[in-house]
Amino acid sequence: MTSDEFIIVDEPDDTFSAALGVYASGRAVTWRRIRLGEFARTLTVEHENARAKVWPETPLLLRPLRGAGTADEETRFCWNEQFSTLWSAAALTSKPVINRPNECGWGGRITFSSALTEQRCHGAVAAPESYWHGLPPPADGMFHQDLTTWTTVESPGEDAYVRSRLLPRCRGWDQVIVVGKSAFRVTAADLGSWAIEEESLTVAASLRLEFATVSWAIPEEGTRGVLARVNPFPALAEVMPVWNEVSSTLLSVLLS
Repeated sequence: MTSDEFIIVDEPDDTFSAALGVYASGRAVTWRRIRLGEFARTLTVEHENARAKVWPETPLLLRPLRGAGTADEETRFCWNEQFSTLWSAAALTSKPVINRPNECGWGGRITFSSALTEQRCHGAVAAPESYWHGLPPPADGMFHQDLTTWTTVESPGEDAYVRSRLLPRCRGWDQVIVVGKSAFRVTAADLGSWAIEEESLTVAASLRLEFATVSWAIPEEGTRGVLARVNPFPALAEVMPVWNEVSSTLLSVLLS
């Protein structure tokens, strides 16, 4: 590997990875997209005298991986071994990694619970959250997410497993794409004096993320938004409004 090369570990249908590769090629940057199994078989992690050495060492962009699913036991075992090898190498390498896994998880310190994620960022929870099946929470004005399909729904079905969150009346939503120490808003809506970019950077740093979509609910009243969601694996559609800025900054971080 040279100083102008990086590897993307992803799935074949990851459109963000494909688009970033095209962008990198247009700037004479060498890159490779590679699957988990193929890449894990090339990695070695050695521990000696409380230090770890990883080779080969290369900048990494890590993307969502599906897992072994319902495959047979041997296939699941092999997948888990490959995944743990990649996790260890990505956590210990001295090269830049986006996003570097750690003791908390593959996606920084985020959790499936919006309330817990917010507490890790701010030390407090602004919007109550409920998980339920069959018996909905009594509060009105809640936003619901079906935990089977992961879609937001107005009226969950009787058999649905649901996450619900009570938010204030909102006049809109906004998103910020964080890359390293830079933040890019995807809209130009007037938010008054609220520094949404700076607060998004603080959120990402608190969750140990270098690349993330930080989504905010904008209440009808008040001077700042409510943290709605943090995605450590931004999709292509999310970053398209600020594509050139995000792609350029990603390459700068990877090749730094």
